[in-house]
Amino acid sequence: MERFIHGGDSYRNTVKLDFSININPLGMPDRIKQAIYNGIAEMERYPDPYCEQLRWKVAQKRNVPEHNIIFGNGACELIYSMVRAIAPNYVWIPIPSFTEYERALWNTNAEIKWFPLKKEDDFLMGNELNKAILNAMNHPDKEQLPDLIILCNPNNPNGRLIPNSIRKELISLCKRYQIYLMIDECFLELSGKLDQSAVADIQGNPYIFVLDAFTKTYAMPGIRLGVGYSSNQDLLKKMKLQMPQWNVSGVAQMAGLNALEEESYVEKAVSLLEMERKWLTAQLKRLNCNVFSSDANYILFQSSKEWMQLLLTHQILIRDCQNYRGLAKGFYRVAVQTREKNRQLIEAMRKE
Repeated sequence: MERFIHGGDSYRNTVKLDFSININPLGMPDRIKQAIYNGIAEMERYPDPYCEQLRWKVAQKRNVPEHNIIFGNGACELIYSMVRAIAPNYVWIPIPSFTEYERALWNTNAEIKWFPLKKEDDFLMGNELNKAILNAMNHPDKEQLPDLIILCNPNNPNGRLIPNSIRKELISLCKRYQIYLMIDECFLELSGKLDQSAVADIQGNPYIFVLDAFTKTYAMPGIRLGVGYSSNQDLLKKMKLQMPQWNVSGVAQMAGLNALEEESYVEKAVSLLEMERKWLTAQLKRLNCNVFSSDANYILFQSSKEWMQLLLTHQILIRDCQNYRGLAKGFYRVAVQTREKNRQLIEAMRKE
């Protein structure tokens, strides 16, 4: 299986239900659709290369200075530009995790050290990295400190949140030993745990870069809009130089401005996801799947059945996770959706 393949390939499969992508199950808000429709005439102008209106609105929502915000053509552009900006030689990544981190690092000469998370712990991140940093400091002849650590919180594909105490200790260690730390929080808002965001930790710590995106929260993956946070102005300047001018389209900026008005929509989605995650987890267990605990809007499970191919016969697409480092054949991920769609998935699985 190709290492860097992702979910959402409805272009090469006949799909009526897509459980392979983890976006808000309520769909794109009508406000965003209408704003784009009404703003078509504005597309005769170049987009604002500084995203000033959007920057101000994001700064208000996240309570951060405007100059600590950077926008990208999706979160992936920010991953790549951050990696190129700091040009790391040695990187630590716990696995399984989002495969695009590795792909971005392929464009560098960086050596990557993988930290396998334990299946018996539902792939929950413990203090492995914290211990490794201290070990490298105490035994520099055996291990060197990394230039960069990359985390996903909640993690993808298993959906577990990093325990707060462990995350905060790691942030402190990275500051002390001058290690860059990228924390991908693209799924955090839909987990209902935005209060655990590392955005609150960037002030006074130039080594943290926090990644987010409008894609998942507002169900707009076709409108590429990522956002990053850092107090390190030199880093943000270098990242910006890695990206083309006008990298965020006028459509994306318009969509983002209107998305940020949708507070009740997000609250409704978080409530729905909490309820449906429990229901879908219970149903998968009844089908003899080994289901891993999740805090996010997706669920990882393991089974001996060929669920990817079996469900495609029902025109249902799920995520085959065997290309994730640390996983193997038989691991699958499904998005948590509405009860109607979740029920259709389970009914199709019961027929196999």
